[in-house]
Amino acid sequence: MNALPDNQGSRPKSVMLAAWLGALAGSGTLFGAVYAVAAVFTSMGPPWFVAAAGVLAVVQVIAGVLLIVGAARLVAGRGRGLLVGGLVVELVVCATHWLHTMTVVTSDPDDAGVVPYFVAVAVGFTVVTVGCLLLVLRPSTRGFRSGEGRPRPALS
Repeated sequence: MNALPDNQGSRPKSVMLAAWLGALAGSGTLFGAVYAVAAVFTSMGPPWFVAAAGVLAVVQVIAGVLLIVGAARLVAGRGRGLLVGGLVVELVVCATHWLHTMTVVTSDPDDAGVVPYFVAVAVGFTVVTVGCLLLVLRPSTRGFRSGEGRPRPALS
């Protein structure tokens, strides 16, 4: 995958795929933040849950913005730092969703029908986030800079 440039011959495929996955994860995370905000404003559940949903909504917005802006900067060859930061924050969001699913959702007998959906979302976002992180950390992605027609060799 290191030697596969895109049609213009300027970007490694790992850069394009990492940016695409980052933007996908960021968009989904922003969509999830809307759900968390709805939990805050409808006051679903005990006060600790509403407060946790509010904090999670803020963290999700931060992760979503970092992922989308980071993906755009990666494609433009401006660096990968924002995308890596967004992916780390996204992993925290994924861990929070796993914790919520395994403790709150599974313990409520009324929510037994939605448990598979919560698990599927948590697994999906974790897989996309880890996959994007692995692509971003590849030598071809690490060496890519704007204006160069090929990836820069990684420093040992």
